[in-house]
Amino acid sequence: CPAKWLFRWPGLTALLRARLICCMFIFWLNPLPTKESVVRNIVEQVLRFPQEKIYIQTDKPVYLCGEEIWFSAYVVDAVLHKPLNDRYVIAELINPADSVVSRIKIRQTDGVYSGHFPLSERVPRGAYTLCAYTENMLNTGGESIFKKRIKIESPLSATIISGVNFRFGAGDRITAEVTFREIRVQRKKKPEDLKMRINDQPLAEVQAASDTVSYFNFRLPEQSRKRVLYLESRNHSEFVTVPFPGDDYDVSFYPEGGYLMNRVSSRVAFKILNSNGLPQIVTGRIFDNTGRECAQITALHDGMGLFYLLPEEGLTYHALCKNEAGIEKRFELPAARNGIYSLQVENEGNELFVSVLKSPDIRDQRELFLVMHTRGMIHYAKSWDHNYESIAFNSGLFPSGVMQIILFDEKLNPLSERMVFCLNDDQAHAEMITDRQDYDSRDQVQASLKIVDSKGIPLSGKLSVSVTDDNDVRPDTVTTILSALLLTSDLKGNINDPGYYFRESKPEVHQALDLL
Repeated sequence: CPAKWLFRWPGLTALLRARLICCMFIFWLNPLPTKESVVRNIVEQVLRFPQEKIYIQTDKPVYLCGEEIWFSAYVVDAVLHKPLNDRYVIAELINPADSVVSRIKIRQTDGVYSGHFPLSERVPRGAYTLCAYTENMLNTGGESIFKKRIKIESPLSATIISGVNFRFGAGDRITAEVTFREIRVQRKKKPEDLKMRINDQPLAEVQAASDTVSYFNFRLPEQSRKRVLYLESRNHSEFVTVPFPGDDYDVSFYPEGGYLMNRVSSRVAFKILNSNGLPQIVTGRIFDNTGRECAQITALHDGMGLFYLLPEEGLTYHALCKNEAGIEKRFELPAARNGIYSLQVENEGNELFVSVLKSPDIRDQRELFLVMHTRGMIHYAKSWDHNYESIAFNSGLFPSGVMQIILFDEKLNPLSERMVFCLNDDQAHAEMITDRQDYDSRDQVQASLKIVDSKGIPLSGKLSVSVTDDNDVRPDTVTTILSALLLTSDLKGNINDPGYYFRESKPEVHQALDLL
């Protein structure tokens, strides 16, 4: 026993001997982590803290005051996306002022979660949010709560249209210019008993000027996140979002694998957002501190793009950008570092190549460990073989969704991370067949629905179908069950038009998805 040897080591005090023995005992109880412990910890976390996802299908994305919002809910476990049937689903309709208009709690009936929100005839028009969750979702921080935008219109909007223009003054002063116009005759209409308020302030009466334009002055700090103007008249009420002032924008940089390395060519992704959090069209160039141009910035989709950069030791890098309004701004890039390992991923067709890059100053070959998993399903967990520059995988064998690739050191401290989206033909295929091609008004339609898996094997289950008039309703292609379960539920932050990445299978769509 090494402890006996410690007692015979000359020069050690009794206290030091005791401390060393305690350290060895603690190490014996808690040895250095192994690659098996990483796999075990991931699996144990999934089993001990099971998470859930939810998707809501509404009968349409736009409603009129006085109608009912009908919906079906699908609750699944977060790993395999298998249905969960013994849950309560809480659904909330939240107005633009962040107040809950209605809340209902439903349980499965005959194998289906379904419910509806009745809308009052006096509900203000605006962009509402439909939220849905289970009680277990609240225990995980609420990040998996389902959210969907619902637009509510007034029947009056078919004959009279309102318009609001904001003028920004000095400091935090803002003026709202409100006009009403009759659609049929294209003539301005003077509102009756018009009142307005900003956020939660009291309503204030507003008189229309001689040109029938109503002016409402208020103060709203630029950093205020709640920015809602409410207006109501005798036959109309509406929520309007107050935009942020100016044409400001921000550019964020994301080196692949997490870090820039000195003397190593790296891919750097970027994301451009305006002051309202929406994608912005911006062009720019990358310079080092000597004034030498190194790369250019051109967005590929929704303000996202990438460029290659080979940082030199001792130099710093920045971007000079200009938006469509001609506003120029400077943004600093992350500093390049030494002693760094970084993951690099290439996706070519069905082949996924994973490489490990390292700073040139690293001379020794440390033991590294690579883990790849999708929602806790582990696909690969092995030590990295330094004899190979990269490892090739058949991405068609992975389940669809966000796959996390992590590189660990010998003590299983994470060194680098790369997320990859796999989109394979592993989903169900639905086909609707009608008895005729053409129908007269109010004809009865006989339709059959055929659903098979990716191998053509018939499937059974509970379904929800929405039938609408193409002349009145445009189908919602922004939020789908694929985008909700495979993408937005596993990524933090807002994604502009997540349905875009699933509507068409094109190279530019796959490239945009990798950027995301």
